[in-house]
Amino acid sequence: MDREIILIFVSVFFILLLIMFLLWEISASRHRTDNKLRDEEMSYLMHDIKTPLNSIKGFAEGILDGTIPEDEEEKYLRVIKSESERVAKIAEDYAVYKKLDSARIVKKEVKVYDVICEILLTFEKKITQKNIILKGIEDIENSKEKSVFVKGNKDLLHRAFYNLIDNCVKYTPYGGIIRLYITSDDKKVEVTLINSGEIEKADIEKIFAAGYRADNSNDKKGTGLGLSIVKKISQLHKGDVFAQTGNGKTSVTVTLSVK
Repeated sequence: MDREIILIFVSVFFILLLIMFLLWEISASRHRTDNKLRDEEMSYLMHDIKTPLNSIKGFAEGILDGTIPEDEEEKYLRVIKSESERVAKIAEDYAVYKKLDSARIVKKEVKVYDVICEILLTFEKKITQKNIILKGIEDIENSKEKSVFVKGNKDLLHRAFYNLIDNCVKYTPYGGIIRLYITSDDKKVEVTLINSGEIEKADIEKIFAAGYRADNSNDKKGTGLGLSIVKKISQLHKGDVFAQTGNGKTSVTVTLSVK
């Protein structure tokens, strides 16, 4: 393994990361007067990137100084790659979150069920690995809800439903159940995901806040922005999102305006 290439890779990565944060901070300083809010958001950001950056730095140094044996270098390079992708995901989520503050969306007809089906295909492996039972698809296939449209931005709606399904799969225990519902009338469309597992009732109103993570999460690598992005996108489509928990289940419902 060429150690100089590794060193160049790590150095370039940190330089790009530094530039990204400098640009983000300059933009935040110019466009926001609420310093307290800006400080809180920067605190979330720095907290989220601290662990992966320490892993990248530590394993890269271990390879370069010989602490990590040569026959194990590939394993730790894979960790470096994984943690780099994690930082990229954190940056992407924050960029999307901030962009939504001033988003002006171009609306077209979007078939809600088609978007959800596209996303479910990408989660097929995770759902299988956790032995999760997915219900409700057959009911929708045989109903008018299969063809229901909303006027919206397909990319943003894809992001919202992706985050919603990601969160649902993440918190569903092994062997649990996820049920999908779609209902509609002439004014709105509602998409509901119900999964096995409860959230503390005291926390149910917090799950849409930026930076929130449930204590029972099996995955501490997220940004805590997933459902807050869902909320912002729902509101941009003249809708909203709400959650309920109890009886061993948690449900999240997104409402979207038809027009």
